[in-house]
Amino acid sequence: MAAAERQEPNRPGKCGRMPRSRVSIREPVNPPIIYEVTAWSGAEYAEMKREDSVVVAELRATEHRISKIRSEIDQFEQVFKRVTSGFGDDKYLNDEYHNLIVSTRDLSSHLAGLQSKAFRTAANIGVKQ
Repeated sequence: MAAAERQEPNRPGKCGRMPRSRVSIREPVNPPIIYEVTAWSGAEYAEMKREDSVVVAELRATEHRISKIRSEIDQFEQVFKRVTSGFGDDKYLNDEYHNLIVSTRDLSSHLAGLQSKAFRTAANIGVKQ
């Protein structure tokens, strides 16, 4: 046997296909991440903290309103069951239903206001004015 025939595959001098593990990837595997750092002055930071505390207070008030409406819904269901059983007044049921609708409408408009305020705040994060 000639010396060239005895050479093992992938050894120098052997012409052959390279194994897959040696194939290079030409595209970056992990593209670089660019971080933007914003420096806030003491006054700006204090203003952000104040706005945060206002938002937290509004969220707590909203949670309270939601729990109040849940209670009103439970009370309305009890009145509804009494009226459908023949032990209540239809006028009282209508009044309770109207009050429930008004309170949920108020909550809905309040939540819409909070949502728009949150979107404005999110749009301004990292932007100095």
